[in-house]
Amino acid sequence: MSQDLANKLPETDSEKLTLILTSVQALRPIWQQVVADILQLQEGQRALSTEVRAMRRDIDHRFGLLYDKLVDIEIDHRDIHDRVTRLELNTNPPNAKT
Repeated sequence: MSQDLANKLPETDSEKLTLILTSVQALRPIWQQVVADILQLQEGQRALSTEVRAMRRDIDHRFGLLYDKLVDIEIDHRDIHDRVTRLELNTNPPNAKT
């Protein structure tokens, strides 16, 4: 089989060079498309990265708000607990005679 390929090759250096240049020129549109596709992928990656950063900032902000609300709820809970405890102590004083 390799002999068949060798037999099909041009004989002169000039013909061989022409064959090589023709082959390279045939690959050029494919190469240009690969480069264009890579550029498009890079642009998409940059846009996605920007979007992810924005989403991360939004999520961080929302978690901050959630944390603040939880702190407020904890403060309210402690306040209510203290008030109920005081009411219970006033209603049922220790060592009270009933």
